[in-house]
Amino acid sequence: MNLQPYDFEKSILKLVEFIRIFEKKMQKHYCIPHLPYTKVGEDFPKKGSIKKEDSLIQYNYHGGGCTVHLDDIILDYNVVLSDTNYIKLSSWKFGQFIESWYKKKIDIYTIGEGMEKLSKKGVLNRLPTGLAYYEVNMSVLLAGK
Repeated sequence: MNLQPYDFEKSILKLVEFIRIFEKKMQKHYCIPHLPYTKVGEDFPKKGSIKKEDSLIQYNYHGGGCTVHLDDIILDYNVVLSDTNYIKLSSWKFGQFIESWYKKKIDIYTIGEGMEKLSKKGVLNRLPTGLAYYEVNMSVLLAGK
């Protein structure tokens, strides 16, 4: 993996990369031209699995988002399609991703601190919910790629 322990910015970039892989696989598998969030249950099942080369992507749409298991990696995120920055994360959901990707436990406070630092850099935008809930600032994140 060649990452320094808990490189949060690279982790967010990787999370977005995995989400985009999932979106493209869903679009191709179900022959849909739009992002796979608008017609859940109509264009494709709310829960299922699709092939990715020699592995399986398992997905489950819930409330405002989706949980995806890509090999041993867990992506759990919310979506607001009316926003340019449509990917929304809590510190808990981001922590699940980091733990599954790095294959080791991480303290929730460390995750919170890392997300706050990314918020100060503009990579994440903290949402005014009173909770540790953020949106991924796609333009800043992808500009620094």
